[in-house]
Amino acid sequence: MPEAEPAGLANTLKTAAHRLAAFPAWVVLTAVYYLALGPAALFNRLMKDDALGLRGGSTGWTKREPVEPAEHLRGQG
Repeated sequence: MPEAEPAGLANTLKTAAHRLAAFPAWVVLTAVYYLALGPAALFNRLMKDDALGLRGGSTGWTKREPVEPAEHLRGQG
């Protein structure tokens, strides 16, 4: 028994997916970058959003004084 063709929206989405798959991936990914990620990054920059907390913070380095080698090895136990 043959399978019934999907109707309506499902058929439209299937056709669109087949056409999209025929394009090279770099074309699709470039379009996604410029149409979605680029404006989102610009919006975050304009809103001065710092999601990773990288601006204005310390470097994370801890200031330490030099230790003599014998003193360092004594704590190795």
